[in-house]
Amino acid sequence: MFRLIKKLVIISFIFTLPLAATFYYSSPEERAGYLSWVEQKTGWAIRDKAGLISRRMEVVRDQVSAIDPRAVIDQVRSGEIFQEAVNCGKTITKEIKQEPGSDIYRWVDEQGGVHFGDKRPGTNAGTSNLSETYKSKRQYFSLKVIRDTASLPAFIEDRVSADVRQIYNILARDLNLDHLRQVFLNVRIIANQDDFQDYKNRIAPGIRTNSGFYSSKTNEAVVFQGNSPDVMRAIIRHESSHVIMAGLYGSTPSWFNEGFAEYFERLETGGQVRKIKPAANHLRQLDKLVEQSSLNLRDYLEQPARQWYAGHLPDNYALAWSIIYFLMSHSEGQDFLKGMHNQLAENVCWQFSSIGYFENNYPGGFSGFELAWKDWLAGNKPSAHRY
Repeated sequence: MFRLIKKLVIISFIFTLPLAATFYYSSPEERAGYLSWVEQKTGWAIRDKAGLISRRMEVVRDQVSAIDPRAVIDQVRSGEIFQEAVNCGKTITKEIKQEPGSDIYRWVDEQGGVHFGDKRPGTNAGTSNLSETYKSKRQYFSLKVIRDTASLPAFIEDRVSADVRQIYNILARDLNLDHLRQVFLNVRIIANQDDFQDYKNRIAPGIRTNSGFYSSKTNEAVVFQGNSPDVMRAIIRHESSHVIMAGLYGSTPSWFNEGFAEYFERLETGGQVRKIKPAANHLRQLDKLVEQSSLNLRDYLEQPARQWYAGHLPDNYALAWSIIYFLMSHSEGQDFLKGMHNQLAENVCWQFSSIGYFENNYPGGFSGFELAWKDWLAGNKPSAHRY
């Protein structure tokens, strides 16, 4: 009996040692993903204070369980609450790698005809190697479109992929973020509104929407097809932003999460130009708040998810959009957001103080930010952002 126990211990040690080594040498984001998966499969709360904690899970769980579904209902376009409070919304991600590229050559034949191919045509002196021009791209995401519909607009997968790649390009090149990861982007498009509601009630019963939502439980951006391909793509961009944030950071401050989703929803691409226009509906809503003297930014930034989603959503979405749009309008604001992204990535699922971060990182502290933001609101209509 003793020998059997000894053998079992040795076998267990042999099998667990590689797993322990893999975990030890993983990045913080990878560790969060591994532990999130284990928690999701077992229901155990195993993360500790190293940015991966059970106390934070309890806070988020209490916030979500306290939400009255009837209070979180007036968001017609979308409704987003992380469904997996037990793992703080953090989804599995991978290291970003280069997509394999191809060799591309251009040459001119003896008759003056121009040709292209993936193999060098012998010793032709007029051959140009274009491989560097068309070099491989970074694989920021893995896209899967689930079609619960008989027909979709032509090339919709290509267009969604191009939209999401441009979102990542802004994060990678313009904000120059340090901790980007490859996310798994599952987009479910449902043609029939009744089918959409049935699926929502099974996956995310605590929210009401007739157009789109994101669930970290299934890691899906679920979208009603509707009659307008442009509107559908805008909703996909919004929900895809939530997928990216969930993969990189898990739960984040509501204004940050929704602000970036509102920002990227309005992304327009054409050729090499990427443009994001101001949101006219949000500007009108903000004008009402200014007239009513209802702008208490300090309280707004510290709202927990329960309070944010149970509040007056037109105000909350407009404020979230305005904060991100303002910060993305100037270099100091972009540096501030880059630092916040990095802070969230390095402290996955840890409770984050928005006011504390503004106090310590924005020029002039929170008061300096609030003054600059109010001056921006009172000024001329914001111009479009071009990248």
